[in-house]
Amino acid sequence: MSSNPIRRILYPIQDNPACRAFTPQVIEVARRFGATIEFLHVVPTRREIRSGEAFLAGHTRPGVPVRCRVASGAVIPNLFAALGTGSETLIMLPSRALPFWRRWTKRSVVAEIVRSSPVPVWTSWGGAPPPDGEFRRVAAAVDLHSLSRQILLESAGFAARLGSELEIFHAVPFVDVDALSACSLQDLPVALSPDSARAGIDRLLRISGVPASVYIGQGDPAEVLPSLARRHQAGLLILGVGRRCPGENVMATIRAARCPVLILPQLRPSPAQPAPAQPPALTCEV
Repeated sequence: MSSNPIRRILYPIQDNPACRAFTPQVIEVARRFGATIEFLHVVPTRREIRSGEAFLAGHTRPGVPVRCRVASGAVIPNLFAALGTGSETLIMLPSRALPFWRRWTKRSVVAEIVRSSPVPVWTSWGGAPPPDGEFRRVAAAVDLHSLSRQILLESAGFAARLGSELEIFHAVPFVDVDALSACSLQDLPVALSPDSARAGIDRLLRISGVPASVYIGQGDPAEVLPSLARRHQAGLLILGVGRRCPGENVMATIRAARCPVLILPQLRPSPAQPAPAQPPALTCEV
């Protein structure tokens, strides 16, 4: 089982309601993982560096080790510059809706980070906490493909570190049998029925040595997975981004899940990140 050696939580914090709601969750996850929180506050220009330092001054003593960094410019380049090559890092940030007049001209920061991050990303819509305030149940969305066992073991590791029960969610898409002859085999789901899906997942659990309850729904994964998360009051939903779970489905799931969502990067190739110059930053150890 993977031990999920998360040593650092990189948290791009802003002064908005979503971050204020999300910060206690970041602190709790850091406490459970024994990780250091690195608060990253990005201001538009260097002129606001001082005000950024003042903002972070109120976040330096949350009861866990903390580093603070203030940078100027755009959030995403500064985030990946701060990320560096650290493989033991977890990015945490809340998701929120863009104002209506900005949706046509600006992409979601969270969607861009999820699409490009080489490390896991933890988010929740509006910074919402788990439904019961705890992480009693961790649900992993598991498909049946060559990397399913890796995702299962990673999810089991996160559940163990959080002290949670592990549950498995699986969505079986509806398939038009009459149209099968027009489809390529690569585009078809491995399991075409709930029974075959359960048999495959039971075998996966058995060979992996991971105990978990299994819940299966039929339909669009972006609808089935959030529905299962709400029905079973999952404290955390874990997704692996892959061929059958493109970025738009991930964001739809985040919006509808009503619980924190952790996106693992294993199911997609890690794109080469540009190497922006390290932004001017203030770092303080607490």
